[in-house]
Amino acid sequence: MNSVEIMGGLGNQLFQYTFYRYLQKLGVKDVTVSKLFYSMEFPSGNEFTKREFLLDKYNTCYVSVEGETTCRYCCTEADFSDEIPKLYDDVLYEGYWQDIRYYNEVKAELCSELELKPQYIDESMKAFVDDMAGCNSVALHIRRSDYLTQTNKEIFEQLTLDYYAQAVSVIAELTEDEPVLYIFSDDNDFISNNMSGFLGYRTVIMELREPYQDMYLMSSARHNIIANSTFSWWAATLNKNSGNITVAPSAWMKGRNVNLYHKGWVVL
Repeated sequence: MNSVEIMGGLGNQLFQYTFYRYLQKLGVKDVTVSKLFYSMEFPSGNEFTKREFLLDKYNTCYVSVEGETTCRYCCTEADFSDEIPKLYDDVLYEGYWQDIRYYNEVKAELCSELELKPQYIDESMKAFVDDMAGCNSVALHIRRSDYLTQTNKEIFEQLTLDYYAQAVSVIAELTEDEPVLYIFSDDNDFISNNMSGFLGYRTVIMELREPYQDMYLMSSARHNIIANSTFSWWAATLNKNSGNITVAPSAWMKGRNVNLYHKGWVVL
């Protein structure tokens, strides 16, 4: 048996699922996903953010294992090459696998598999989708809470309001109608105090829903302004609107380049 460890929030889970499908495309047999992370207990008082396994909210297709894995080998992102699956069997693949090349290889399969199941789309969400379809809607994502911990401050670049102002200006210049900003954040007090009527445009501060519901709504806007977060990366990637403009930050992780930008994205 081979297994891909699933851990972290929804954005990370979708990258790990993508890698799982990539391994299958390489011909890896009996590959599973390990859900052990979501049953683990972590010490109180640390900076860890408790997460929930969410892949089952989509039309995903996988075989999962719940407990400890007994694989003979462990392969990390630093170790991996396409030759590894050919050389070894009974491997635990451990990492986040945040690389657009894995996505590009299996995006045809993911197109339908990463559709949110209808039972998780309520009437209020449908109303917002209709509202977004009737204007030059921009889903703008600001991630704050866990990015403000000391640990994450040392990992991730901190985006400023200047980045978001530049991003909105880019979309305003490239489109005919005035943008309407649908702002998604885990810190709506900050948004209310700093971005109400941002740059003079109509702003809609979105209430916090379940992560998969927020991602669905973000992917329903005409355009996307993403944070340096896999969460809004996936929202923009799953956006099927014709003429979508996505603006992404060049500042992502400190001291590390990322291979995440789709062709055609505006990188600031």
